[in-house]
Amino acid sequence: MNLPKIQIQQTQAEIGIRQSRPQMTMRQPKAIIDINQPLPEIEIVNEFGKLSIDQSAAFAQADVKHIFERIQEWAQKGEQAALQATAKAAQEGTKLMRIENEGNPIVSIAAEDSVLYPTRGFQIGYVPKSTTDVKHHFERGEFQVKVQSYTPNISIKPQYPIIEIPKWQTDVYLKAKSSISFNVVGGKVDYQY
Repeated sequence: MNLPKIQIQQTQAEIGIRQSRPQMTMRQPKAIIDINQPLPEIEIVNEFGKLSIDQSAAFAQADVKHIFERIQEWAQKGEQAALQATAKAAQEGTKLMRIENEGNPIVSIAAEDSVLYPTRGFQIGYVPKSTTDVKHHFERGEFQVKVQSYTPNISIKPQYPIIEIPKWQTDVYLKAKSSISFNVVGGKVDYQY
């Protein structure tokens, strides 16, 4: 007996998955920094030192003198020369007055006056003769530096990171539908009676 058969053909449904995964982006802006540095105040006090040097004694030894000293010296020398001349004239007068004594006073006076340039000694010396002839005095000066410094003013404004995270998306869809089909195969049925 040849019975008909049912042939079942079935296809499974297919599900498709479509995913979208965009990249995450991250940016970090720089912080805003404001620095303000006030200039320091500087005060400088400078008083010069005072040096006084008195070289008058050394200059006097070198015969370099002020005109007032020179005038006073000349006046003293003139007075002394006048006194010496007067004394010499008196001595010569006394000698001539006593001409009756033995000797020739006129010849001796003439011999004394005939010397034009008296002999003088020569000597090497240093001017000034001593270091104590130059007097000096020093008053110290003063030098001060005053600095007033200021701390810098720093303000920082932070910038937060900018993070962009787009949504990931997953789409589920039916890629192929399921199907079922029935077929009858054979179909001949032998009947005998």
